[in-house]
Amino acid sequence: MDKIVGNKYETYDYSKFKKLLGNRNLNHVKAIIESIKTYGDLETAILVNEKFEIVDGQHRFDARKELGLPIFYEIKEGFGIKECIAMNTSSLNWGLEDYINCYAEYGYKDYILLRKLENEYSDKLPKSLIRSIAAGTFASIPNSKIKKGVFECGTDEFQINSILEYISSFSMPKKIRGNTKLLYYVFRFCYESELVDNTHLYQQWEKNNCRIEGVTDIKQAAEVVEDIYNYRCKNTIYIATEYRKAAAEKCAAIPGGGRSGWENEDV
Repeated sequence: MDKIVGNKYETYDYSKFKKLLGNRNLNHVKAIIESIKTYGDLETAILVNEKFEIVDGQHRFDARKELGLPIFYEIKEGFGIKECIAMNTSSLNWGLEDYINCYAEYGYKDYILLRKLENEYSDKLPKSLIRSIAAGTFASIPNSKIKKGVFECGTDEFQINSILEYISSFSMPKKIRGNTKLLYYVFRFCYESELVDNTHLYQQWEKNNCRIEGVTDIKQAAEVVEDIYNYRCKNTIYIATEYRKAAAEKCAAIPGGGRSGWENEDV
């Protein structure tokens, strides 16, 4: 029998506790250990369900286990991943990656693919861009959509990978100022457009991107790509105009879609 301390239990039996499927990945246990060493032990209880799955306090559990300290816990019968998400949402503890990992572990196929894509491309491309491309929209994806478990991929995995492979192949000169993510949005449009010769665009970009100084908005990003594409080229393509049309159509087709970056722009 574990020792009862006030309204919580105390134990040194670490083996009885389990990680709740879908609970967030551990990434700052060391920080908690250092805090305990520096400021002392607050003896804050973790929350578990009747199966001794940790609903809240996974980081604290690992830190106290590593330090050989007792575990203080309270039992909340019937608690599961929904309660875990609700608790962490209200206390602002979870990031979007935690939600994606949670739903992926519970078998949500769109989240499984999204997690795979982020793991593969996040060192090359912004995660917000990866999510937008996976959803098949030119708009940013609202955080609430991911947190509620209703995120859906807009096309198949092969097509998404093809787009990400293509746009991540473009090099960005170090001297470019501003939001380079916007350029990737335009590259993505060009990849899908029947008007654009993607091989020509890539070659032109690699030869002439040194001419770019900065990008501050999506309108300028589209104009920059258009300028480089048409540089010394007989067949002029108005990429900025075509991008604006496509962005408006894509955003209108996605319920709850975020901003495309064209609002209040006069092209």
